[in-house]
Amino acid sequence: MVSSYSFYLEDDGEAIGPDPGPMGGPEEIRSPGEPLEISPGDTLDLHTFSPKEIPSLLDEFIRLAEKADIKRISIIHGKGTGALRQRVRGLLAKDSRVVAFHDAPPKSGGWGATVVELRPRQEND
Repeated sequence: MVSSYSFYLEDDGEAIGPDPGPMGGPEEIRSPGEPLEISPGDTLDLHTFSPKEIPSLLDEFIRLAEKADIKRISIIHGKGTGALRQRVRGLLAKDSRVVAFHDAPPKSGGWGATVVELRPRQEND
């Protein structure tokens, strides 16, 4: 669900009601404090995270990808010394939700990113 706090403005700048949105109808307004659900996408860039955050971050990203029915994800760890790549792959190797993983194609980062194939979601998950 995408929510907005946009309002339609008259020419004089006075708000008269919810923005009609791109289809001409009012957009759904979310109440303050209500969580906004955002799909995780298929790529996680680890460049801005500390090494100690990686296990929980990777676990949560895979959980959200599964929930969004994403079967293939990419983890960008960078080339550097290869330590982060090794850490990520060690975690992936132990994760039962992961079917396989490999280097990304050269145009997508090569050995600076890992492509991960996730198990199909079970109906009772």
